[in-house]
Amino acid sequence: MVVIAVSGLPGSGSSTLSKLLAEKLNLNYFSPGEYFKDHSNKSNQTSKALDVFKSGKGKEKKFHESIDEM
Repeated sequence: MVVIAVSGLPGSGSSTLSKLLAEKLNLNYFSPGEYFKDHSNKSNQTSKALDVFKSGKGKEKKFHESIDEM
């Protein structure tokens, strides 16, 4: 499986670049940010999701690796 990670500050174009790369290379596009926004809005748990990221767990490498595997 090919995985390309693109990161950038808000408004820097990283999502746009990622979508274009995925389209050009015929790969799936996944955005953890969009995933969490969609799921938190559906279940109205935005504050809970933010609490996880602010907690010690949200700073653990294993936590972010598990998100990457989604």
